[in-house]
Amino acid sequence: MKIMSLSLNNFLYEEWKNQLPLIVDEIIKQDADVVALQNVRGLISDLDNNAIKHLQDALKEKNNEFFWVVVQPVMRHAEDPENWEGLAILSRIAFIDSRCQVLPIGEGEDKKLRSIIYGRYKLSDCFFYIFNNYFSFDNQQAILDAVNGHAFTVGCPEHALFLGDFNSTPEMEPVKKLKEHGWIDTWEMMHPDKIGFTYPSSDPGKRTSFVFHSKGFESRIKDIKVVFAEPDDNGLYPSNHLGLLIDID
Repeated sequence: MKIMSLSLNNFLYEEWKNQLPLIVDEIIKQDADVVALQNVRGLISDLDNNAIKHLQDALKEKNNEFFWVVVQPVMRHAEDPENWEGLAILSRIAFIDSRCQVLPIGEGEDKKLRSIIYGRYKLSDCFFYIFNNYFSFDNQQAILDAVNGHAFTVGCPEHALFLGDFNSTPEMEPVKKLKEHGWIDTWEMMHPDKIGFTYPSSDPGKRTSFVFHSKGFESRIKDIKVVFAEPDDNGLYPSNHLGLLIDID
């Protein structure tokens, strides 16, 4: 099972029409089964006009259909209140169920709503969760996102990934909080000697996108790598973030 994660951050801009085929091509090239997306955007006035619908249609044209989809708009985009922003999971594999939880807003400067969503799957011998997250850019709020995001996972079986755009680097408190709660940094485990920077895509200097896995899931992980790292002939990248692909048994 191949699971891809990418922070989009591009639907509102002119470059989208050129970025969309780059995203589609990478999904097909990597043979992804699940695509978890953060910073997903769409028009409030036209609910069918959004990044996920565009992506589904473009994939279908390539005979690569993702039938099972969960989309969660949670906030209006700060630059344009006519657009919503949220999370999504696209899947070629049927999930058993999915759910969203809106996260509390704290005392930091970021007052935009954020959420966490999951898709639950049945593997050959266990149930398996993919938790998709998009933490705040404000460190104080991101710490709260980490605490409440983890709390949402409590009570689920131990087999899980906790992934997304965390707007934090490995040494920052939100990431440390997740580790304190037992989540294991998959990149750090698999590639301790590699940097794995994911932002910005044109000149990566930070690792802000992560895949964490639950304790006891190590034996199921085959590999993790950076994807969406190739620009087009004009130097345009699929997003301003690079993505991650994790391969599990």
